[in-house]
Amino acid sequence: MKKSLLTLAQLLPVILSLLLIAAHFSRAGDTLLMSISFVVLFSLFVPRAWIARIAQAALALAALEWILTIYQLISARMDAGQSWQRLAIILGIVVVFTLASIFSFQARNLKERYGLNKQA
Repeated sequence: MKKSLLTLAQLLPVILSLLLIAAHFSRAGDTLLMSISFVVLFSLFVPRAWIARIAQAALALAALEWILTIYQLISARMDAGQSWQRLAIILGIVVVFTLASIFSFQARNLKERYGLNKQA
């Protein structure tokens, strides 16, 4: 039980990042990418090294999507003469959080769960 709670706590940044990007895709009307985000999220229940690597790649792509979104939204706000600084700060934090969640799989407990210690 204690190990399960530790695993959940260590996966929480990954889960939140995947939920945020799924919500982003949902708001954009992109049901395919939203669905892929949920598939990656639910695949975390399968303790395999390749699942962890796919999740890490998905998080890296999610961070790239957030960066592109920042660029698009800032450009639109600047063209409209609106302030953009707060938007940049908030989404910048989302980018950093998403990138940081990639490193959740470096925790000893998650390395053991996903068999990442076995890889060279």
